[in-house]
Amino acid sequence: ATHGGSWVVGSPSVRDGMVFVGSSDAHFVQAVDAVTGTERWHAATEMNVNASPILFGDALVVGAASTSEQAGALIAFDAATGAIKATVPVGQKPDAAIWDQVAARAYVMNGKDGSVSIIDPKAMRVVGTVSVGGALEFAAIDGAGFLYVNVEDKGEIAQIDLAKRRVTRRTRLAGCEEPSGLAITHQGVLIAACANGVAKAINAETGRAIGDIAIGPRPDATLYDMAHDRAYIPSGGDGTLAVIDTASPRVGTACR
Repeated sequence: ATHGGSWVVGSPSVRDGMVFVGSSDAHFVQAVDAVTGTERWHAATEMNVNASPILFGDALVVGAASTSEQAGALIAFDAATGAIKATVPVGQKPDAAIWDQVAARAYVMNGKDGSVSIIDPKAMRVVGTVSVGGALEFAAIDGAGFLYVNVEDKGEIAQIDLAKRRVTRRTRLAGCEEPSGLAITHQGVLIAACANGVAKAINAETGRAIGDIAIGPRPDATLYDMAHDRAYIPSGGDGTLAVIDTASPRVGTACR
């Protein structure tokens, strides 16, 4: 139901029978009925939407960048109607966003300037910034005060202490090229998707490597299904979907 064959690089978000998705080149966000495929609303952004939409309360928010990637913003929509509620300036080229239900904060990973913007969703303003450095990609949050961010150009995962608002550890991902997708399981295992067709399983608490899992090339997301203890990694290089059994603390193999 996207318009004019536009590019979608962020994962969709789903709630209450609605699928929300943004376009990275056609400058819009849309909501689609999950059953019928009918478009419910369509809203222009005038910016590239690279980050996956996130939902909290009655709001849908996306990270968006200007065509030059010099300016970035978090745009908040009314999830029911698509009306824009607020636009919050953030760092350059926001490439991912995540919602922290415990702290009631949104975090925006700014891919070009290597910073993380911390957003108060009620006031709709930036209340803090963490300097990480590098090209930031997807992030995962453990619910215990730590945010983990893939740093694509450095091949590492940065651990951020959210109370101290600073990087407290960097985990080098040996054998991983350009990590993009990232998720954390309820056992505390980070799963990072790498462009060279491997997923790295990392103990989030210690930073120690658990193992490697073969996936398809050029992935750009890692999705975790807690109810079924599965992780899903779609790969653009060969059009496959890796399904990973995460029930064991050591993480299982992938079916493709």
